[in-house]
Amino acid sequence: MDLLALSRELIAANTVSSVGTAAAVAILKPLFESTGLEVNVLPSPEQFEHRASPAMELVESSELLGCARAACREVGLDDAPRAKPTNTEAGIFHRAGAQAIVFGPGRSIGNAHCANEHNLYSQMKKAIEFYRALIARLCQ
Repeated sequence: MDLLALSRELIAANTVSSVGTAAAVAILKPLFESTGLEVNVLPSPEQFEHRASPAMELVESSELLGCARAACREVGLDDAPRAKPTNTEAGIFHRAGAQAIVFGPGRSIGNAHCANEHNLYSQMKKAIEFYRALIARLCQ
């Protein structure tokens, strides 16, 4: 039997988050097993421990973090670093020795990678201001 692995984030309308993993598997199993595929919804607890994007943290002396905080202040944004409890590529870059931050407009939790994902135009404009200020500081 072939294996069909589904990422929780790719299931339509974020079914897994709204009904839970067990219920999502119960919904999906009959659909796919009739085609000869075994269903496995990722990440399972075992797979989560070995995810490709581990947690990361920049120390306060990081040039990138310092420039990002100054750019936030320059454009009127709160400059306090915060944890982002999601999976991003920043951890991969950090593990490779590069400084990395996660920044973007709008609300991520409950909004990103789901049906009706959206951002306000005002938040997009503020993010552009931040990116310009950050680039200017990094290029000095």
